[in-house]
Amino acid sequence: MSLSPRTDPEYWRSRAKEARAVAVQMKDAHTKAVMLGIAQDYEKLAERAEQRAEKAQQARSVGSPLLAALFRNKVVLKNTT
Repeated sequence: MSLSPRTDPEYWRSRAKEARAVAVQMKDAHTKAVMLGIAQDYEKLAERAEQRAEKAQQARSVGSPLLAALFRNKVVLKNTT
């Protein structure tokens, strides 16, 4: 099964690597810093994708489509009693 970018950390790490490669070629210090910041943001997205993938895997291991949907959509059930 192929992952969507939302749950594929390698997609975002690849983008981070590309951003760092572009930053290395930049001469202007401010522009280079901005590009390196973008690379850091891509790394954060990779970490979030890992978390999403782990949650989805946990839900699948339980075998419940309802739980999978809850993890995917971050639904919080409230106890009303």
